[in-house]
Amino acid sequence: GSESTAVPLDLLLQITDGFSEERKLGSGSFGEVYLGVHPDGQKIAVKKIYDMPGVDEEQFQNEFKNLARLQHRNIVRLVGYCHHIQEVPAMYEGKLVLAEKIHRALCLEYMSNGSLEKYISDECDKYDWHTGYGIIKGICQGLKYLHTKLKPPIYHLDLKPANILLDENMVPRIADFGISRLFGDERTRATKSTLGTQGYLPPEYIRNYLISSKFDIFSLGVVIIKIMAGRAGYYRSAEMSSHEFTNFVQENWTNRLHETSSLMKAYSKQVKICIEIGLSCVQEDRHKRPTVKNIVDRLNETETECTYAYKKFDVQENSGGLTPDYFMNNGRPVSEVPLNNDASPSKQARTAWQYPTDMTAQQELGERQAASLPDGIYEPPRQISEGFPESGGTTRVKLRFVDVEGPKDPLYTGCPVQWLNGENAKVVIFENDKQITQGNLSKLKIEILAVHADFFTERGQADFTKEEFNKQIHMYNENESVLTTVNLKNGEACIGSFFFTESYRKKLRLTARVERQDLAVRVQEAITDPFVIKDHRSALNGKRYPPSKEEAVHHLENISLKGKRCNDLADKNITTVKRLMRHYHRDKSGLQKLTGMKDEDWSTMVTHATTCDPGVEIYSYGVAEENCELLFNDFYDLVGVLTNGDYVPVSHLDQFQQVCM
Repeated sequence: GSESTAVPLDLLLQITDGFSEERKLGSGSFGEVYLGVHPDGQKIAVKKIYDMPGVDEEQFQNEFKNLARLQHRNIVRLVGYCHHIQEVPAMYEGKLVLAEKIHRALCLEYMSNGSLEKYISDECDKYDWHTGYGIIKGICQGLKYLHTKLKPPIYHLDLKPANILLDENMVPRIADFGISRLFGDERTRATKSTLGTQGYLPPEYIRNYLISSKFDIFSLGVVIIKIMAGRAGYYRSAEMSSHEFTNFVQENWTNRLHETSSLMKAYSKQVKICIEIGLSCVQEDRHKRPTVKNIVDRLNETETECTYAYKKFDVQENSGGLTPDYFMNNGRPVSEVPLNNDASPSKQARTAWQYPTDMTAQQELGERQAASLPDGIYEPPRQISEGFPESGGTTRVKLRFVDVEGPKDPLYTGCPVQWLNGENAKVVIFENDKQITQGNLSKLKIEILAVHADFFTERGQADFTKEEFNKQIHMYNENESVLTTVNLKNGEACIGSFFFTESYRKKLRLTARVERQDLAVRVQEAITDPFVIKDHRSALNGKRYPPSKEEAVHHLENISLKGKRCNDLADKNITTVKRLMRHYHRDKSGLQKLTGMKDEDWSTMVTHATTCDPGVEIYSYGVAEENCELLFNDFYDLVGVLTNGDYVPVSHLDQFQQVCM
């Protein structure tokens, strides 16, 4: 769960054997990690934090609670914390006195396979391709969660194999992603001595101490290249052109796969795309590096190609009932490797082609067709539950939205629903991770509706029964509102254009469900991320909360698109929120005079503008005579000072120091 738990120091001492060397798992920038074994046998990892002056108990506890709320299958989960003040004898000015010693620790999930570091060898021979790809995809999904699903986003700033842990199924979890938040955001951004690891630092940070989301992307690229080429291969990347290095890595992996089928050709292409992604991440110009969202989308495309290749292999080439093990000459059998990271991290994923050992794909297909129900809807010979088991398992047959990430937020009444990363959303029906392309399940009629978002936030987007789902459908005038319907063809359908007619103050989600409610097979509904629906007049008015820093100034309160204030600002090249905020921090009174606003209007506009997030880019200005560096955010607002190598946030400067700055 997401509830934080205070753990007594005595219990931590007990389960770690007094933080003994025998229980030590490793160490990092902020502390040492020990194995804790509870009397009931449960294992956890205990990170004993180094002494950090200036952090009080309330700050530590509040920041821990923020971190504990993060829930993602590729993020190591925090389960508890300890903040204990102990009085110990100490010598002070020749006298024995009692001094306070603060003990801080974080309790995390224990990952039985340790860190990725120990699996990366010179020759990259400790895992097969499916394991390696699963690790790459999982890291990218975890980083996408940190970068795009949190407000404000969390940047890791020390992504490396040692900070990527592996569970019993080799599913990766990012660790140490936010520990720095416990010690102040500004410190993480500015302190040269504690940020990142040599070899994973991007050039813009090494040269100018510049931090952005592309910091993590560079580190990710190094990790991907090392996963695919090994340590020795990684250093060869500097000696070859991108094309030569890509061919070198692809050839090495292809030699470990038989090339006798379209399936393996598809995986060879997947290898090539993954190494291309890694190389694109380590480009010197950070603006040319992809976003983590771009990366995940491209990986998803490779999986689609592999799925289609499997269909061809299954029908045309696998008449003899060959298993995927036939194609591997190294490492564990593919059927033992968790390929799909959409599955629960604690459950082994089932690959798209994995059938019972005594039944080939063709045989199972024949049994399905033989088991047709009277109404023409077949039911697979193995049991499919009507709902979900109490243990939280998932149904085998489900709908999914594909080719898009989800609807934009917000949406507006009367305007066609727009999608993130794509224009043509599809709904596809899958059994496990294989698209159903034949039989009556591939021809069902699908309804697109809206459901209340909160229920699925609390319960997850899979763990619900059909009855629970139906209770969450959003009603208009006491009637279900079916936004549009589509008919599946070969198991998929483009959704097309549709829109909402009424605004709604709470968050909703789009869903796709089967129109027929009497199927013997439970088909799980597809669910998107949440969004709100606003009146279309809000879109025309254009006042967004919070505004983005690149938005035009007329999106701020009390500034209209064709008004005098907007024109006067444009004459001074103040056309965006960022430029306005930069001018504001340089000359507030001059800016107010330029706009001609009275105090009340001015206050409303400034209040709106200051909700804009400046991002994490930091600029430094050296003051030689004072032997210090002033640190500014992207709005040219002072955030702190570096003096003699120590960082002091602006909030810790007294009034006189702030005036001097």
